Amino acid sequence: SPEELLARAATLGIECLAATESEGLYGALAWARAARSSPVRVILGVELALPSPRRDGALARAVFLAQDLAGYRA
Repeated sequence: SPEELLARAATLGIECLAATESEGLYGALAWARAARSSPVRVILGVELALPSPRRDGALARAVFLAQDLAGYRA
């Protein structure tokens, strides 16, 4: 759970943790809620499959991280 991972990260002295998902931000709300009571800063992100610039039908994977609420909304 996000709570368990954040507690462990805090125990290890980790100040910031990125949580990424594939093709959507389905767990973002759970992470945001858990981060409220944690000293560890959470950066939310998503990994997306995008059309390759080679135009050969392949997909390229890209990770997008939201630096703040404005970035999350964009």
